Amino acid sequence: METARKFSDKLKDILDKKVEVKEDESQTRNKTDISSQDVLAIEAEENPVDNIRNRQHLIRDKRKMVVTNLEIQADRMKSVSLANHPIGKIGETVRIPIPDVDRARSDLRNILGVILVGKIGETVRIPIPDVDRARSDLRNILGVILVVEDNNYSIGTKLGKLQQMYSRNQFTICKQSMVAIDDVPESVEVSLRECAKKSSCVGDQGYNRCFCNQKCRTKKCKCRNNGKLCNSKCQQNQKMQMS
Repeated sequence: METARKFSDKLKDILDKKVEVKEDESQTRNKTDISSQDVLAIEAEENPVDNIRNRQHLIRDKRKMVVTNLEIQADRMKSVSLANHPIGKIGETVRIPIPDVDRARSDLRNILGVILVGKIGETVRIPIPDVDRARSDLRNILGVILVVEDNNYSIGTKLGKLQQMYSRNQFTICKQSMVAIDDVPESVEVSLRECAKKSSCVGDQGYNRCFCNQKCRTKKCKCRNNGKLCNSKCQQNQKMQMS
């Protein structure tokens, strides 16, 4: 029994010593952590100007990095645009699309023109907006390049020189030359809507039709007065009487 008591007393002493050692180590660690934090706080209080300067340098570096990345992206976009839309030559025939509001539904959707500046003499095709043409008209107008200024093209058509300047993505260069620079009337400027109206077969936007009860022989007829031929939508009243 005495040996067992002695053994248990020794174990208690050993365990008590280990617990004291661990408590001392934790206290020293806490002291070191607190001391390091105090040092950092003191340094920040002593050198606030240095911290501000470091932040300013970081902000400037990020700004420079953003500028370089934007320049790289702009160069990439420009190369893709040039690959899809090569620079037109002066004199090339172009096709200009006519907006829908500037043409009749039966008119062409494009107007042919020629580049006046740039590679002069190239025929281009300009799309006509849907609002500028009739539903049965062509969707483009043919023109020729006359002048090129700051990557903007002046285009002329057989009806006159278009008033606005066009960028390269607003027209298509034709493979064949269909409109010459000599075909463009001098000192005559027209808008795209006027050009689409003059080249239209049925008039400007929408359909022009008459409501004559008899045959269209006089200028009382709306179509005859405008110098247009009657179409299938005209003389509906006469057809109803005949039926």
